[in-house]
Amino acid sequence: MVLTKMTIEIGSHANTKKVKKVKGFASMPKDKVIEIAKLGGKTRAQQLGKTGYAVLGRKGGRVRVTQMSHQKYVLMGRRGGLQRNKKI
Repeated sequence: MVLTKMTIEIGSHANTKKVKKVKGFASMPKDKVIEIAKLGGKTRAQQLGKTGYAVLGRKGGRVRVTQMSHQKYVLMGRRGGLQRNKKI
């Protein structure tokens, strides 16, 4: 793993500099980060399965209804359906 350095000037004097090391995902190449993210997504999909994702979707929907009024939630769903029909 290659650590890159990034300099940031702090203060009003040009001589005052602080060197920070970039750590974690910021230090990795983008393709490596994408590969790691894909592995995490595949693992989670194996753990939950199709029904697990359906349960999570319902749970998120219930929370969203409490955040919005029921009428706004229904309108949002209707607009989504109309947009989908336009694409087909």
